Amino acid sequence: MRLDSERGPQLATYVRYNVLLEQDWLKTELDVDLDGDKLEQIRKMDDPSNLSDLANLGRLAASKQVKLEHLPQAFDLAKAST
Repeated sequence: MRLDSERGPQLATYVRYNVLLEQDWLKTELDVDLDGDKLEQIRKMDDPSNLSDLANLGRLAASKQVKLEHLPQAFDLAKAST
């Protein structure tokens, strides 16, 4: 993304957030304990019964990983309206 614009201003921003469906990572980063069978089950991304568990992990990870400083000032609607 560093070279998103050859001549003009850089108009795109990008920050990547990851959730690793690994026992050690989940425990260390999110303080979540999942047994091997449960973890194997929720890794099946094509199974709609996993949606709730995956969404919960995503929300928890977002609360720890996403920071206000990651968002450009252009996303500050209060400043944009003045």
